[in-house]
Amino acid sequence: MALQGRPDCLILDINMPQLDGYALAERVRRESSLARVKLIAVSAYSHSDHVRRTEEVGFDYRLTKPALPGELERLLAMIENILKLTEKTEELAQKNVAAAQRTEELAQKNVALAGQTKDLLQEVKEGLKEVKQDVQEIKEEIREVKEQVDQNRVEKSVGSEGQRPS
Repeated sequence: MALQGRPDCLILDINMPQLDGYALAERVRRESSLARVKLIAVSAYSHSDHVRRTEEVGFDYRLTKPALPGELERLLAMIENILKLTEKTEELAQKNVAAAQRTEELAQKNVALAGQTKDLLQEVKEGLKEVKQDVQEIKEEIREVKEQVDQNRVEKSVGSEGQRPS
């Protein structure tokens, strides 16, 4: 029945006929689909052997008979809060996984963009080298032209000095 209903909590009496609460708790703990079920042992036993045995078989909590209704209500309210917190924690964990995956995707894109940026910078550097070379060539041509202009002026001025009337 517990397998079909997927309960949040099972309250087990330790002293039951045929199958005692210890044996039933062990069966519940072996069932993976019931791994999160909170187990409460209810018993008139309170000696240390009973306490040790309830812990060994996987009980989460113990109530000693006669258990007061308020005590059981407080325990169930605490379990309900634990289950709510567990649910919220699982939701946050799923969001964290999604955020981590998105972060990984963005990191991969950043690596790709960094590679592209590096390639573009290399292209720009090569382009600047070409421009610098072109500027050097233009400067050289300007220097040559200037030298020719200066040479022509000198030749003109020497030629006009030789043609002066005496």
